[in-house]
Amino acid sequence: DFINAAKSKHVNEVYLISHALLETGAAKSELANGVEIDGKKYYNFYGVGALDSDPIKTGAEYAKKHGWDTPQKAIYGGADFIHKHFLS
Repeated sequence: DFINAAKSKHVNEVYLISHALLETGAAKSELANGVEIDGKKYYNFYGVGALDSDPIKTGAEYAKKHGWDTPQKAIYGGADFIHKHFLS
């Protein structure tokens, strides 16, 4: 999914994977494994919207707001965010 997201969003795949590994502690964080809100899990591999004061809550709320209810949606959505906010 990272490679396909990188290609579709015009972001380097090594960057996407590295960013996700850093933000999720090698996919061990709660955000990488899904945080349950109102009975549904939301994912955030890049820490988008996660504030230092409460990164799990704010990162999960951002994921919910953007519909990242599957790992694939979070990977693609995060890649889109990176493209729009850091590369454009």
